[in-house]
Amino acid sequence: MITWRNKTNNFVERHNRALKTVGNSKTILAHFFESILTFHRRQGPRLKQKVHELALRTVVLRPKVTHAAAVLAEAQRILTPFACEQIAQQYNKLKDVACSFDTEAKALLVRKSDGEVMEYFVGDGCQCLHFVERGLPCWHMLAVYESEDMNVVETVPERYN
Repeated sequence: MITWRNKTNNFVERHNRALKTVGNSKTILAHFFESILTFHRRQGPRLKQKVHELALRTVVLRPKVTHAAAVLAEAQRILTPFACEQIAQQYNKLKDVACSFDTEAKALLVRKSDGEVMEYFVGDGCQCLHFVERGLPCWHMLAVYESEDMNVVETVPERYN
C-alpha cells in the first residue's frame, strides 16, 4: 500500500466515520450496500484528485539542465532557428512547473497555482495551443519525453529541418 510517508491511520478512521453516516443498525443490508456504493461513486473523483496531489507532493519532475542543453545543442545542428527558440522557451516554462508523470495512465500531472491538479494525456501530440498551432513540442510533451528518455528532435515535423 502506498502511504506517501503517512504513518497514521487517520484516513481509515475518516472513512469509517463516513460509513457510519451511510447506515445504522436498523438499516436493511441491501439498502446499506446500495448506500455504500453511492457514497463511493461520489467520492471517486475527489479521491483521485487527492492521490494526484499526494503524488505531486513526493515525486516532482524537474528537467535536467544537462539533458535540456544536449537537446538544444542537437536541435541547433538540425532544426531551424525558430524551432530551436520555441523548444528553448518551452524548456524554460517547464522549469517553473511542479509536475510528475503517471506511467500507468500515461498522463502528465501538473499542479496549478490554485492547488488543483490537471491531467494532460500526451500521446503522439498534445491538445494545447502551442502544439496545435506550430506542431512543435510543448512543455507538456517535453516533460513526458524527459521522463521516458525520448529524443525530442526526432518528434519535430520535417518542415522545421
